[in-house]
Amino acid sequence: MNIIYILQDFADTCFPSLLILFLLLTFMTINRNHPPPFSSAFKWAFLLLFLLVVLHYGDEMLAGDTKYRLPDMTPEQTVLLRRVCAALKYVIEPVIILLQLMIVAPSSRFKYPCIMLAVINAAVYFPAVFGAEYAFYIIAKDNGVTAFHRGSFGFTIFFVLMCYVILLYAYSVMYFKKNQTEQSLLLIALVSLAVADAFAEYTNIMGGHSTDIIVAGTFAYYLYLTSIHYQQMRAEAAESKLKITQQEITILRDQIQPHFINNSLNIIRSLIRKDSRAAIRSIDSFSEYLQAHFRTLRHDSMIPFTEELDNVRAYLSLAMADVSRKTQIIYQLEETDFSIPPLCLEPLVENAVLHGAGEQDGIITIASHRTEQGIAVEVIDNGTGGSNPTESRKKRVGIGVENTRKRLKLLCSGSLEIRKLPEGGTCVRMLIPQEQKEKEA
Repeated sequence: MNIIYILQDFADTCFPSLLILFLLLTFMTINRNHPPPFSSAFKWAFLLLFLLVVLHYGDEMLAGDTKYRLPDMTPEQTVLLRRVCAALKYVIEPVIILLQLMIVAPSSRFKYPCIMLAVINAAVYFPAVFGAEYAFYIIAKDNGVTAFHRGSFGFTIFFVLMCYVILLYAYSVMYFKKNQTEQSLLLIALVSLAVADAFAEYTNIMGGHSTDIIVAGTFAYYLYLTSIHYQQMRAEAAESKLKITQQEITILRDQIQPHFINNSLNIIRSLIRKDSRAAIRSIDSFSEYLQAHFRTLRHDSMIPFTEELDNVRAYLSLAMADVSRKTQIIYQLEETDFSIPPLCLEPLVENAVLHGAGEQDGIITIASHRTEQGIAVEVIDNGTGGSNPTESRKKRVGIGVENTRKRLKLLCSGSLEIRKLPEGGTCVRMLIPQEQKEKEA
């Protein structure tokens, strides 16, 4: 017996199936470091597929469809050997699809009926090993060749396979409700191919391709599940990143609340000592101020610039209640139809009022205009400002401006720049990227 010749004949006869098995093994090896949850089922499926290919070769050889022939065997031995090959082949085929079905079956109450189909199929075909003829029977011919004949229950394998394939499609669609159209089309193609092959083989129009179809279908379904798995991983990673970002935004938002409340109470405390009537008016202004802020603080997304401008005006009406403060507010708003993160402009104005313009002859300019990079919003004061923005940030800008920088980056990939003006004073500049405006449109 020439082993090399047998292996060559085996490779020639089963080349499509062996090639696909090699590809399946390659993909499973690539994914071994980060195995999908269904990897274990496909390891068993791979072993059964290889056994199925070997049995298919044996069945083809005993039918006289291969170059190699088994020598020195009696007709009885040839018939028995083919019965074993054919029976095991028909028993294993549904089990391979069953393994894939168990991955997506909704619950145990759906799995048990599926398992029973494979058990019934095995009960029909396995007795053929011992000579039972109700599934199929084998007749010896000349030159060690045998002929296969289907019995009265020979339809069982086709019925079970079709049930499994249809259930596999239905459960997959149910299990992956958000799968893409291309992936659904792949499942439809697999079902159509399996149905066409089963019909052609049962009606003897064209036979001998069921093993190739099962191997190819298993490989395609592995690719289908893998693509869905990595798509879900990407979605979960993006969702996790979004949750982290939202948590960061919430933390920054919560930090702003005590900041502006403390500053506002300081203003009212100062007025109480100087002018009690002005203090009462400022309490009313503070109430409006809080209402405007709490409306804004409910948002973790972008808000219209005009809404943020209302918050600024509410703050300024409170700040200007101190009649000793001589601060002029100038608005140079060329652009107002855009959105910014909530509570980004007001802290800049607040810092300009408290630290930049001073109490006498202060001038604060609030400007907005379009640039090549996007929309720029500037708060300019004529005060003393820090000579080095990086070193003076903790002293002058405080937590409000630092939070503004972070919120701009998180919510719209914006930026914040602080620079000292040559003529004196400080300019704090926010940049809202151009693409943000395009997204809103």
